[in-house]
Amino acid sequence: MGLILYSSVLIAAERGRLDWIGWQETLRDEPQFITVITLSELWHGWHRAQTEEQRVRRERYVRSIEARCPILGAGVVEARIYARLT
Repeated sequence: MGLILYSSVLIAAERGRLDWIGWQETLRDEPQFITVITLSELWHGWHRAQTEEQRVRRERYVRSIEARCPILGAGVVEARIYARLT
């Protein structure tokens, strides 16, 4: 099946508010995905960085998420499903 990771989970992990490694161990081999919306929200955080250090750290983090999580596209059908689920 799989698990869609939302930006709030990924941001909590980045900020150290979530035991990412421990949580990942509980998932075992469950596939993990992000949506284009989540990716956009993470890049929005990069744009809002207050310092160059924060910008560099966020970019590295977002790129690491892009590299390891397949990104689910969105079209009309997906938008309707998302609307129903939220």
